[in-house]
Amino acid sequence: MTDLMPARDAANSERADEPYFCGRCDAGHLTVDGASRYIRGGSRPEGLFAEWNWDGVRLIARTDRYGLYPLFYFAKGNEIWISPSLLQLLRLGAPPEFDDAAIAVFLRLGFFLANDTPFKFIRALPPGALLEWDGGAHRLSGGFFTPKPQNLGREQAVEGYIDLFKAAIRRRLPADDNFAVPLSGGRDSRHILLELVAAGRKPRICPTVKHFPPRSNSDVEVASRLTSTLKLNHAILAQPASRFRAELRKNLETDFGSDELAFLCPLADHLTGKVNTTYDGLAGDILSAGHLQDQSQLALFRAESWGELAALLLSNRAFLLPEAVLAGLLAPEFYARFGRDLAIAHLAGELGKHSAAANPAASFFFWNRTRREIGLAPARIFSKIPEVHCPYLDYELCDFLLSLPAELTIDHQFHTEAIHRAHPAFREVPFAQVQHVVDDRWHHRRLALEMAAYTARAQPRAIQKRYLFSRLSRRLLDGSFQKFRWLQPSRLIWLVQLEALLEGR
Repeated sequence: MTDLMPARDAANSERADEPYFCGRCDAGHLTVDGASRYIRGGSRPEGLFAEWNWDGVRLIARTDRYGLYPLFYFAKGNEIWISPSLLQLLRLGAPPEFDDAAIAVFLRLGFFLANDTPFKFIRALPPGALLEWDGGAHRLSGGFFTPKPQNLGREQAVEGYIDLFKAAIRRRLPADDNFAVPLSGGRDSRHILLELVAAGRKPRICPTVKHFPPRSNSDVEVASRLTSTLKLNHAILAQPASRFRAELRKNLETDFGSDELAFLCPLADHLTGKVNTTYDGLAGDILSAGHLQDQSQLALFRAESWGELAALLLSNRAFLLPEAVLAGLLAPEFYARFGRDLAIAHLAGELGKHSAAANPAASFFFWNRTRREIGLAPARIFSKIPEVHCPYLDYELCDFLLSLPAELTIDHQFHTEAIHRAHPAFREVPFAQVQHVVDDRWHHRRLALEMAAYTARAQPRAIQKRYLFSRLSRRLLDGSFQKFRWLQPSRLIWLVQLEALLEGR
């Protein structure tokens, strides 16, 4: 089957300033190009980082134990290319052949697995990576870890959570008062804020960013109530008028690694240049609840029924792009390539790697969705802010939470209980409920119009344009989000933009 083959200089204008290193050894003759040294992050304690160093003889590249900051590499024979930017490697000429299995999963779940990228020959360095190259074949080690399970009761687990999170915050107090704590209506950011205030550190600002329709903005009301009680400065940030343009920007800033996070761009813009430090609640939800929907999913994990579990996850409404819609959207050649059976097989293989974990669901989602998608917020979206602390990734705390059995957290009350016990004075402040109830017809009409115009210009071969345009036309007429949501606009924009980029359009 034919792949989408760009010219060698495709994506020249995108992320062209990102650092890279290229090394080649031909018949004993060594040539190198690019930056001999690169480091991103690395602050202590327990810094999150990605780095490489070429000393004239050997290249050594490393990532932290979580592999949060992405490094991508292409290796062939006695040649190696590495960069924090996937697009930079494409610009330099790395093979753009699609990884069909990786894309099959992404189109249905919205995130990549393990070290996948959209491209077969470009990979992400694993967690705790050590990559070495000295002119010969490269050597790579690393991978995710599974803490030894602990058999704790609920009381011990909650108390352990409280104590370890308090210690994690104390290890990450800001260097000065010029810091922010972005605040949603959920648990992760509230826990961070309350522990910082308890430690005597009040943020300069607590911004809350609104969501794109149809999600409601109950976050704003809840965050306002909490900041008012604490007498803190609360900023409410609006979204841009064009969600479509926000999606395009997010795709470039995350190297096409996420179908989420576009809503965070206004937050990054607001904080950049204003504060020295900010806090991110990355992984708090997964480590505290595991992303299990019910006991049936846990039973499949325990039974190691990976194929059945993969099929169930691909039908989860939280990720759903209905198969019938996907079959209509994709051109037959591409639907055959990115098929459901391929996605199930690839997903099942990754699920099986987490069978030894105390909470296999938490382990799977942490090392895949959190690391490869949601982690792109601190690693990419907020990359211009000097210090971004992720306290839930504290080594002791993370290991502790990953060691707890799923039965302790499956009720989704575990984190709530820890917060209320640690900070009882704020028990009466509710948590926001995620609701998709805002049917902003002007917003949906504009999104449909911009998607149609962009697709018409880009002329993607992977999309059945007649199918897409007929559905976008209906949305232009009625403006309703119902049914439009099943198109999964963010993933559709992702695919059209990726093909346009590769084709140089």
